[in-house]
Amino acid sequence: MKKKKIFFLIPFLQKGGSEKVIINLANNLSSKGFECTIIVLNSKSDYTFLIKPKVKIKNLNTNRVFFSFFKLRKFLLNTNPDVVISALTHINVLLCLSSVFMKHKVVVLEHIPVISHIKQKWFNLIVYILAIFAYKFSDYVISSCKQLNQDLEKYLLISKDKIKTFYCPVVSDEYIDLSKEKIEETNFINLKNNYKIIVSAARLEDQKDYYSAILSIKNLIDQNYKIKYFILGKGSLEKNLKKLVNKLNLQNNVFFLGFKPNPYKYILKSDLFLITSKYEAFGVVIVESLMLGIPIVATDCYCGPSEIISSNKYGELAKVGDIDSISNAIKKALDKEYNKKDLKNRSNFFSVDNISNMYIELLNS
Repeated sequence: MKKKKIFFLIPFLQKGGSEKVIINLANNLSSKGFECTIIVLNSKSDYTFLIKPKVKIKNLNTNRVFFSFFKLRKFLLNTNPDVVISALTHINVLLCLSSVFMKHKVVVLEHIPVISHIKQKWFNLIVYILAIFAYKFSDYVISSCKQLNQDLEKYLLISKDKIKTFYCPVVSDEYIDLSKEKIEETNFINLKNNYKIIVSAARLEDQKDYYSAILSIKNLIDQNYKIKYFILGKGSLEKNLKKLVNKLNLQNNVFFLGFKPNPYKYILKSDLFLITSKYEAFGVVIVESLMLGIPIVATDCYCGPSEIISSNKYGELAKVGDIDSISNAIKKALDKEYNKKDLKNRSNFFSVDNISNMYIELLNS
């Protein structure tokens, strides 16, 4: 019997939750007998080491989405896949338009709230206007959480029957194995036992609201909490955030470790994972922390965190941008004893295997 060809389209394999989602799906589906290829626009990559040998990589060698249209269309015509799955709105538009009059099924993943994304960058409005037209050529639009369905119907005018809600595939034994690797940073491993370790892992951009995170840590330190806060990530706000740390005299409490392809080993050694986003695409890293038995403090932003942390059994939710609310949530989480087994069991709901089976059922139907 001929293997079904499933292609995945992503701009590059670098520093993002959507990239991990694509890799996780490709790895899992390839292990279940599908012929999987990840198509990238260029060779930027931090996550190549996560890709299993069975998964092929096709690099289109382009720097702009606009210039990728003809290369992508030619590749799809020559290879004749059964299904192509893409993530990120501008890439979804590219796939939909490149696939016109072709036989393969088109599945696009939408992870980001529309209005929040437009506010972040007004050029995104043009992308979404194009998406309203382009998504008519898709077979399914996969929403990463139930709240997001409203956005897709209201703003992108997608019909209900085309939208499917599949949570992001996150939990895998490979990531648990990576968490056991040795940590080299001395300021992380040489801590006294009476300090609480808090970790965040995300891009240093406005969406993630690290200002509120750092001010909340300052608030707690002023209340005599002994905390070491480690930030994993790079971004355009790095200099400003470091200035804030210096201004608040937190140099001995807040540390910037840069982007880490393997954040799991740091999360595993922490007492708490903190995410203070203004909005979220889903919150892959929240599930990754639960996978390792680490409780969460997350802002109750639109959308994602509240659907993952369905009760304070798994962590605490705080108001977006509210320093006192975030500080109080951290205090509650640090003072509470969590059952690691409960946290890990909750994360299993988002296992790569379970979510991949949902895709297989959809594609077979």
